[in-house]
Amino acid sequence: MKKIPKKKQHIIDAASPLFMKYGIKKVSIEEICTEAEVSKMTFYKYFENKTKLVLYLLNQIFDAAWHDFNHVMLQNISFPEKMKLHIQHKNDFAKNVSKEFFQDIYLSNETEIQDFLRINIEKSMLEIREIFTAAQKTGEIRADLNIDFLIYFLNKIQEMVSDKTLLEMHADVSDLTNNLVNMIFYGIMKKF
Repeated sequence: MKKIPKKKQHIIDAASPLFMKYGIKKVSIEEICTEAEVSKMTFYKYFENKTKLVLYLLNQIFDAAWHDFNHVMLQNISFPEKMKLHIQHKNDFAKNVSKEFFQDIYLSNETEIQDFLRINIEKSMLEIREIFTAAQKTGEIRADLNIDFLIYFLNKIQEMVSDKTLLEMHADVSDLTNNLVNMIFYGIMKKF
């Protein structure tokens, strides 16, 4: 693996928490450079613009999420336990993400960001389809569950998470994530 130049890493390390806390729009290149202790010239040496930095960070986030997901899926535990672990990882991530970051990403007008999301969501849905189909064949999830419906529903959830009204109903992204996950896995019935 290629080593990342030290100053580029400083930019990445400075930008990530700023974006997570304040969102993309509210953070300027100047603020990132100040936090990273680099010049704007150094910033532009590594990133053409703020969008390129955001895409770099999103790629890291998605790669880490898929690595964690695949690690969980390969464990020798029951499917419900795998789902619990996966949900815990999602919640751990969501605790560090502001509503502003979420909205700035999912409601972005930047074509490159929208394309990135579309491609990665499509890829994840294909993998999720395979995982749920395999779990259905082994009897770990309901045999009568329509996998196509599940995929459709998960895609609708992707749309829902960017809904400003829905985000406003929740204290934070973690709270929203918990509600969505509980609705998917437990519906409206008490857990028993």
